[in-house]
Amino acid sequence: LPADAARALADVLADLGARVLTPFLEQRIRQLNEQINAKRGITNKLRTYLFGTGGGASTRQAQQRGSEDGAGEDTLSGAEWQARQLADLLLMVRDYDAAQLLYKSLAQQSRNPDKLRTFAGAVEMYAVCTALLEPASRDVDAEFDKAFAAYCK
Repeated sequence: LPADAARALADVLADLGARVLTPFLEQRIRQLNEQINAKRGITNKLRTYLFGTGGGASTRQAQQRGSEDGAGEDTLSGAEWQARQLADLLLMVRDYDAAQLLYKSLAQQSRNPDKLRTFAGAVEMYAVCTALLEPASRDVDAEFDKAFAAYCK
């Protein structure tokens, strides 16, 4: 590929990311946050921390979108699945603190024996966020060990 073509391709991709991908991710994060808050009744701390006090879709629209997406078909409940999606998106956009908070909440909610995979996945991702925030923390190894033990059960 000639150098000019490579630069042009890089410019197109950068423009695509700035004009399309970033707004899409922000919109999806807001949408998931609204749905979670409407369904689970999470305190407004997370909403305020992430976005301020902005409005959004009605609860009925959020529930319809959740059922259309097949949110309840997995082993996770709709609200848990949406919280996991939100945490994953926050991790992707490097908001490690908020992602860590959601993963910890998911791990606490899924401690029963019916949800061991969910628990293990949440603990594992919590450990990843902890490692990204505090690389020297000793808790990281303990959390990965806890996740591995849950996967093995």
